[in-house]
Amino acid sequence: MRSFLQEQEATVVAAITACQEAQSQLDQYEATLTGWGERQQQLEDSLQGLMDQSRSSRELLQHEKFRVAPKRKETKKKEQELQAVREKLRTPATEQEALRVVGTVFHLTSEVEQVLEECQQCFPDAGILNTAWKVREASSAALEAAKAVQAAWETVSTEEPRRQSVPEEPRPQSVPEEPSSQSDPEEPRPQSHPEEPSSQSDPEEPRPQSDPDLTIMEKVQFILEPSLKAEDFRSLTQRTRSLLQAGRVFAVHQVGGQRRRHARISLEAGQPCLHALTDHPPPLGASTLQVSQVVPPSPPCTVFLDLSWPDRALRRVHIRLSPDTPRGRQFLVMCTGQRGPSYRGTSLFGVWRMGRPGECVYGGDYESNDGEGECVLLPGLEEGEERRPWRAGDVWGCGRQGVFVITTRDNKGGVLHCCVFGEVVEGLHVVAEAAQHSDIKEVTVVDCGVVL
Repeated sequence: MRSFLQEQEATVVAAITACQEAQSQLDQYEATLTGWGERQQQLEDSLQGLMDQSRSSRELLQHEKFRVAPKRKETKKKEQELQAVREKLRTPATEQEALRVVGTVFHLTSEVEQVLEECQQCFPDAGILNTAWKVREASSAALEAAKAVQAAWETVSTEEPRRQSVPEEPRPQSVPEEPSSQSDPEEPRPQSHPEEPSSQSDPEEPRPQSDPDLTIMEKVQFILEPSLKAEDFRSLTQRTRSLLQAGRVFAVHQVGGQRRRHARISLEAGQPCLHALTDHPPPLGASTLQVSQVVPPSPPCTVFLDLSWPDRALRRVHIRLSPDTPRGRQFLVMCTGQRGPSYRGTSLFGVWRMGRPGECVYGGDYESNDGEGECVLLPGLEEGEERRPWRAGDVWGCGRQGVFVITTRDNKGGVLHCCVFGEVVEGLHVVAEAAQHSDIKEVTVVDCGVVL
């Protein structure tokens, strides 16, 4: 009995320790929330001050407008008087009338000069204009920031409400597991403060699942500062998977003084895929890597094309690029967009030997989508050309033009003089179906990229 009581005491001590640890974590979290609340109050006070300044600026502008209105009316009146005197100057009946009109002209022009001088001296009021301009610029900047916050709230409102973890029933006959303030790993992350916007994420993607062994404050850090290192990305840690699943990982590319471009990195079938670079900025809170940190400098590697045409959903074609060739290198940079253009948004433009052995599909004319463009980014594309038999799945090109050709049917008796630089390893049937479409130019490369 004594042994049993000692066993129960150990269980109680473990539970007490767990409660103390949970209290400590909650104390830290509460202190953090208190600090955030105080800073938010300071921000509200500053914004209220900006609102007061904006209101005062508007009142100043209204006052200036009130000053302008009567002067404008006075100027208009003088103009009308001058028009009337002008008519009298044209038709004087007698010499005396002419002298009276001239006297009126001298008097009236003197008054007009005085009115015009007053306009020049009184308007515009430099103080009012400077104040209004500065307040407007500050208000515009605050409004842009407010739009970003509104976008965050809209993202939160489209998500499903987060479920709270349910505490387990006590188990008196065994020592409880080390308690943690974390929810079950299969549950969404803990509910944040209702007034605190969650981090940005795509509402159509699952939210990141943080490590259940993290403390509350470590989870806070995970949510707000999803830092990512190249080595973590290469090892594809659980944290990296969570960020990828949430659509919060982007690659950045900038050459020289050119604009920064971004490429989304998704996780598909357990493999990260870098999509073509675009000018769209990543969402707030996204983790970024340099393109050079994740994309191989040259083949061999696997790239992909996402094809679609009317009445057909988007489907993917995987192409394995052969060891280093000029055409393979160009195909790689065209799939990523590292040199500017990419295959994204281009169309297939031709079919050769349709329905016969050696059937081929042409694409890659990013200049004119009809095979007439030069389509060359790298020199030496004609290097490596050889005579080879036709084989379904080969990706090849010939001559100096940089378009690509995909063979969809074998031709055992034929020989082709070309440079084969890759092979379709998945999705050849998609290309074959595209070759049978009534208008090959309707087949579009919706997206492209490289499997990392």
